[in-house]
Amino acid sequence: MNKCIFIMRDIPACSKSLYFRFLLALYCVLWTGYLFLHLYYWPSLEDEKFLESWLKVQTERQALVEKTCLNKDDLQFGVPEIDLKNFVYEPHNNLLYCYHPKVSTSTWFQQILVNSNAPDEVKSNTSLHTVIPRLFTPKNLAYLRNHVPTSISFTMVRHPFERLVSAYKDKIQIFWDKVYDDKRKEILNEYGNLKFESFIEHVLHEAEKSCTRIDTCILDRHWQPFFSRCAYCQIPYSYLLKHETIEEDMRAMALITKIPFKSVHWNKSKGNTRDLVKEFFMRLNQTQIDALKRLYESDFQMFDYNPDFLLY
Repeated sequence: MNKCIFIMRDIPACSKSLYFRFLLALYCVLWTGYLFLHLYYWPSLEDEKFLESWLKVQTERQALVEKTCLNKDDLQFGVPEIDLKNFVYEPHNNLLYCYHPKVSTSTWFQQILVNSNAPDEVKSNTSLHTVIPRLFTPKNLAYLRNHVPTSISFTMVRHPFERLVSAYKDKIQIFWDKVYDDKRKEILNEYGNLKFESFIEHVLHEAEKSCTRIDTCILDRHWQPFFSRCAYCQIPYSYLLKHETIEEDMRAMALITKIPFKSVHWNKSKGNTRDLVKEFFMRLNQTQIDALKRLYESDFQMFDYNPDFLLY
C-alpha cells in the first residue's frame, strides 16, 4: 500500500485525470489484496510440498480404514450405537472431532476452544474436559448426521498399548483423580492390589462381558477400543491424525483450515515411550498379551499399528 501512496504522490497534476486515478486506485486495491492473500492464505512452496506429502499419507490412512471395514463384516454392516458424548462440533469453524481420551485430547480441546467464538471468560477456563462437552457436544444424532458431510471432520489415534499404559498410570497408579476412586477400589477388591497385571485382568474380564460384538465394546472410555467409539466404517472423516505425528498433523490442519492451531497444551509422554511400554508389558504373561491383541485387533489393523513394535 505504501508503494501505491508513493506513486500517487509523484504523479504530475496534469496527468491526474479522474479515469487515471480510478485505474491507479484499482491497481492499489488489487495489489493489496494480492499481498494479503499471499501472506495469509497462499501457502509457501515449502508448505505446498509438505501438504502434498501429508495428503498422500492421509489417502493411505483412509484407504486402510476402508479396507479394514470391508474385511470385517461386523464393522461394515453393523450399526454401532453412536455415543454423542464422543463427539465435539464447533460451529464457528465447522469442526467435527471424535476424540479418544489419552490421545492428545487436552491439546485439541484447547485448540478448539481458543479458536471458537466463545466469550473470553469461557476461553480462559482451564476445566477443558467440562467446558468443551458442555458447549460443543452435538444435541442429537440427527444434528450430528447433518454436519458430517459438510464439516471438517477429524479424529486422532495412538498405539493401543501405549494408550493403555498411559491410562493405567494416569487413572489407576496415581491417586490424584478422585473420579477413579471407585474403579481402584473395584480392582483392589478383585485382585488385592493395583498392579498393572491386575489392571489388565480387570480390563480383559470387563471385555469378556461387554465386547460381545466387534463394533460395540462398552469399556471405560480411557481404554475402550477406537473402532467402537467413532464409527469409522459409517463416518467418512476428512482427516485421520495420529498422536505419533501430532506436530506434522497440527501444522497441516492449520494450513488447510486456516485456523491458527498451535501446540499450547501438549501433554508429551515423559521418557522413552517404547521402553515404558516394554517395562509394563514384561509383567504380563503371554495369555494376557494375546488377549489384548485380540481385543484391539481392529485398531491395530485399521490404523497400521504393529502390536509387537513396542514390546520387543
